[in-house]
Amino acid sequence: MSSISTLPPELLLNITDFIHRSSDLKNLCRVSKKFHTTAVSRLYECTKLDLDNLSSAGPNGFFTAGNPGPKHVKKLSFIPSGPRDPIDAVKVIKMAILLCAKDGLRSLKLPNKIKLDDDLFVMIYTNQQKLQSVELGLPGEILGTHLQSSTFPGTWPSTIKSLCIPDFIESSQDLEAYGSLLARLHNLQELEIHTQSFTSDELDSTPLRESVDEESLVLKTLLASNEQGNKMRAMQLKRLVLNRQDLRYPRRILTSSIKFSMLVTLDLQQCNSTSTLLDILATDFREHGSKLQALKATFDTQDCTALTSFLRSFCGLRALKLYYGSDVNGSNFDLNWLATHEPTLKQLQVCAWDPSATINGSVPLPLRSYAPLSKGFPKLSCVATAMPLIRLPDVGAPEDDSLQAYFAAFDAIVTNRQRKLIYFIGNLLMETGGLVQPLPLQSPEVKQLYDELNMRRYAERLDRFADQLFARIAGIRGTTSREAAPSLIFIGRVTCEHGSDLTSPIEVISYVPSTQSSALGPIRLAGTRVSIRDLASI
Repeated sequence: MSSISTLPPELLLNITDFIHRSSDLKNLCRVSKKFHTTAVSRLYECTKLDLDNLSSAGPNGFFTAGNPGPKHVKKLSFIPSGPRDPIDAVKVIKMAILLCAKDGLRSLKLPNKIKLDDDLFVMIYTNQQKLQSVELGLPGEILGTHLQSSTFPGTWPSTIKSLCIPDFIESSQDLEAYGSLLARLHNLQELEIHTQSFTSDELDSTPLRESVDEESLVLKTLLASNEQGNKMRAMQLKRLVLNRQDLRYPRRILTSSIKFSMLVTLDLQQCNSTSTLLDILATDFREHGSKLQALKATFDTQDCTALTSFLRSFCGLRALKLYYGSDVNGSNFDLNWLATHEPTLKQLQVCAWDPSATINGSVPLPLRSYAPLSKGFPKLSCVATAMPLIRLPDVGAPEDDSLQAYFAAFDAIVTNRQRKLIYFIGNLLMETGGLVQPLPLQSPEVKQLYDELNMRRYAERLDRFADQLFARIAGIRGTTSREAAPSLIFIGRVTCEHGSDLTSPIEVISYVPSTQSSALGPIRLAGTRVSIRDLASI
């Protein structure tokens, strides 16, 4: 392979996604050596470098003089996977900030589990003048002190377009500091608020910390602190992410803080009273229009009516991802909701089940409302659907009571020839017949070999299931051409029967139709389990 520029976007995504989830900088170096030197910069620029596995105690090959990669890195991330020494963590972050991004970082995500020191923040706003995306794990005491200091550069916030509010906020001082920072970001386009405004046990407005009184809930306080004088500056955001927020606020507070008609992407993750915000948005969109193109949200039964009204209040949606709770009544689901978005919708993901329809009273069926997708929707090329627990036997094709209902939904999706990409969200159950299990006293090397053997056998079983799906596609479309078939991607964890501990780490498995010969079958691209040598040689 001479240049990464010749790779299709899907494969480049597989490479970078593998690196992200494996968090192995040595792998990144090994992959880059396979490419032409002119392509190295693109690979590193596409990568959000996670520093979690670095330590300041010893040398690291990634930051050696012979590696051209660090100076091209523009995105740094530090998300501790376990307990870290705060002093060592700060040293690693400082080293990376000094050695990476020759012309300045564009994205910086620092941990909120480690209270970063005062000196590090000074280094950030002194040396990084081109930051566009920021997540800082800074206590309000440090952040507030610097924002009020005469030495703080007033131009530093001017380049920031994306801000993530961390989830460690635990006092009114923290809220005031981040609210003050929010008020300075006049060019802010993306805002993420992940601070929990209610407890995990009770979905109400009870504050997570006693020091934050009931009248100072996180979202409300942050938005209200955006006030300047007697006037509220409505933020013209393009992307808004709210995670575990209580949304029971008066319309006046929300609409005077955010100009919702300018939103392009809205992401509501496990929020309380989602229907309240949806009702406000529906009214606002009818009055002022909407630019919303992408919606991702989790819902429960009480939100279905508000969701229906909301989706009908505007048009032009391009991407929709909905996650429903298990208690939702299946009769509330109807993809005819999407009628106003039929000309523009490109991606659809509905991860939900119909608990009112079961087999033998136990197995929930996937939604039976995919029939509207069999016609129309000219731009809908990517569809993701939840799937039942499919059993992969040692020999033969998968068989399960719920498969026939699942196939009905699958057939409706693939009937339209525009479908180019189909995702399956769920779990696959691998029967233990034909698998090998190491003895307790065998070495880790032997256990790894057994694990790899089991993964190969699992892959063979999944390949047979994929062939079965491709055969259904050929029957529906009346052609055996792989070139005309959509790509199939399975997302989920693979489990074994009988309580086996051989739980597979596979998360993503892709099947891309071969462009060489239909006899070859689909090209299989694996996620975390693919070897670097194989990946670089594709």
